[in-house]
Amino acid sequence: MKGKLFNLLSLVAIALGWLGLSSCSSLIGSDYRAEVSRPQQPWEGTSKNWGGYSDKPLSPTSWQVSYRCYNEFTEAQCRQLCLLRAAQLTVQHGGSTFVVSEEKTSTRFEYSDIPAHETPGFYTKEGYQTYKQLPNGESIPVVQYRNQWVKGESIPAHRVKNSIIESSMTIQLTNSSQPAGNNHYNATQLLEDGRKNWPHLPKSALALGTE
Repeated sequence: MKGKLFNLLSLVAIALGWLGLSSCSSLIGSDYRAEVSRPQQPWEGTSKNWGGYSDKPLSPTSWQVSYRCYNEFTEAQCRQLCLLRAAQLTVQHGGSTFVVSEEKTSTRFEYSDIPAHETPGFYTKEGYQTYKQLPNGESIPVVQYRNQWVKGESIPAHRVKNSIIESSMTIQLTNSSQPAGNNHYNATQLLEDGRKNWPHLPKSALALGTE
């Protein structure tokens, strides 16, 4: 009975550990970064290789800035990430504030037909309880581990609905002492707030100036 109970608790611990790793993976996949690739059909879920910011100079002091998210974040969060990139560009080019115009944030959906496939199997460590005989004849419980093969799953063909959120804006650099408000933003303050409110983002990603 004790052995069965221990195995059950081990399975629960493994499941909780897997959930914890999944949460961490989600945060890693959400890092503030430049967009280098987009998902190709068919696709589902999230990836740290999808999405991010992009920008195009319109003049020496203005840019078109965008941020794209795949199955991640809300429209408000995507817009905030776009503002972080706008703030970073502003400071890196000697500005302190910027004005936003022609702003748009929207969500569109894309369906993918995922073919039937097999997920790979893998080995994991399984703990089990046994007993060790002491020199005085007493037996004490000990935990030992053995490799346990976890069989892959057969995933049937299915259709998924993916969300793509994009926020875009045109920004104009300024050095105005006018208080931030409406479409006028303090770039340094935005970056400092980003470091506080997005704790999973690396500090280097929200560098002030060219540090």
